[in-house]
Amino acid sequence: MAVLAVALLAAPVGAVKAITDWEDAFITHYGGSQDGMDPSSPSFGTSEGACGYGSISKDAYPYFSVAAFSPSNHYYQSDALKACGQCFQIQCEEGRNGKTGVCKTDAQGEPLSILVMISDVCPECEANHIDVQSLAFGKLADQGLGNIDVRYRRVECAVPENMKVSVMNYDGAGQWLRLSIDDTGGYAAVKSVSVKSSSSSSWTTMSNTWGAVWEDGSAPQPPLDFQIECADGQVVSADSVVKQNGGISGGVGGAISFSTSVQFAITDPAASARKDWGQCSQSWLTSGSYCQATCGSCGSSASGSSPASSSSPSTSGSSDCQDTPPSGGSTCEQQLQWGACSQGWMTSGNYCAATCGRCGSGASTSPAQVSSYSGPAGRRLLRA
Repeated sequence: MAVLAVALLAAPVGAVKAITDWEDAFITHYGGSQDGMDPSSPSFGTSEGACGYGSISKDAYPYFSVAAFSPSNHYYQSDALKACGQCFQIQCEEGRNGKTGVCKTDAQGEPLSILVMISDVCPECEANHIDVQSLAFGKLADQGLGNIDVRYRRVECAVPENMKVSVMNYDGAGQWLRLSIDDTGGYAAVKSVSVKSSSSSSWTTMSNTWGAVWEDGSAPQPPLDFQIECADGQVVSADSVVKQNGGISGGVGGAISFSTSVQFAITDPAASARKDWGQCSQSWLTSGSYCQATCGSCGSSASGSSPASSSSPSTSGSSDCQDTPPSGGSTCEQQLQWGACSQGWMTSGNYCAATCGRCGSGASTSPAQVSSYSGPAGRRLLRA
């Protein structure tokens, strides 16, 4: 059974344009060690997902920042595409239900937040329960906690590039055409998709058959133009997107993406958000000389130079403090991302002391004890 998920990016609370007000929820996570999986590898909402986006890359938008809504969630119920492609900000919350000392915080002591994009559905989740990808959960709190209280709100999608047309099946002119519209920015919610031949003035409205998937039983002669309408009334037209005449049959898992030159209107977030999202070294940011001061690239001749991470754990400077990665081939940075720094086997073996910020500390911490249950779709949703 397919499951509905959301994509995640770290961001300061005020760095994005809010569309709705905050409301309370709680989150669990999937695709990590609790599922016997490597959180850096595709699973559930990053591999196929109910929205039909197929395999999502960890190195491109939405950067594995995905999570899942319940079919009972009001955002899911109020949108024709079940909130697919929409973005939400999720912030860890302290003090609810007696839980304290849970949230990771910024330099000002404010609980961190993440940005997520809907890519899948969680049938077994309650209305106020969001299931997020494990790496994203780890940006807010230790993954061993299983679940945490949060608040969330819908925000604009600050996509760093133009939208794409991802074609899953295309048998040629007069034949079946199936696709999704990916990387939609701003309000993001696609309301309708129309297609026509570049040599024609007549548009054909495609059918939304499931998730974010659109189909036409009799595709026009290529090149194919697309007209994409947003739920807020914006309409953009992308010309000559698909030039080949058929020959695409990979389905959801083997779609071919075609770039466009269009995007819905986006209110650009603060420059600090670009740094927090890890975008400082991306070519479109460096070639345009954007956010140079924030990204630490002032006076640098190398466009690909990376700033010092503001979220890296500090070290004591002791010569005895070194990074010794555990056996198995994983790096200390991966262990940090996976939330393994506080696990007993890591601390007792003094693995990754510098990366995990244990330099000068004689105390080791034990991971939180959790239990879990298995939902009908195979997700293991942790309960603290």
